[in-house]
Amino acid sequence: MVASIFKYLFFAFNLLMAFAMYSGFAENADKINNALEAEAAGALVGTGLGAFLLLVLWVMGDIILGLLYLVARPSKR
Repeated sequence: MVASIFKYLFFAFNLLMAFAMYSGFAENADKINNALEAEAAGALVGTGLGAFLLLVLWVMGDIILGLLYLVARPSKR
């Protein structure tokens, strides 16, 4: 029972992080296209840093939730 909760949390977390990554890129695409050259460069750098930090958070969350699922699942004996 606890393992299934962790499994659904794992999938929900992945969906949430994928949505956050997509929405972050989509929101900044308009800013990059409608900006001057220096502003577009700054927006690209900021988007890249934000995406990197979000990706690090995503991997850390997946590792933690994946380990919790593996520990909580019942043994097959």
